Amino acid sequence: MYNEMTAIGQKYGATCSQIGIAWAIAKGTQPIIGATKERHVIEAAEAAKIQLTSEEIAKLEALADATGIDTRGGWEHSME
Repeated sequence: MYNEMTAIGQKYGATCSQIGIAWAIAKGTQPIIGATKERHVIEAAEAAKIQLTSEEIAKLEALADATGIDTRGGWEHSME
């Protein structure tokens, strides 16, 4: 997944982390960024400007599924 995120990032001049933030935003979330340095805030602001294509989002979703990453929010789990 890292390699694909890096490749997508190269297209946008963005880091892998910024692609992760852009992906979270594309999914309709408001990611909470653990910023400990000024550059973290700047990178997050720049990531918010990235508009991933539907193909890129689908590719990232498929890769997440293949690696077992749970991309659902806690509120999306069933309450049995």
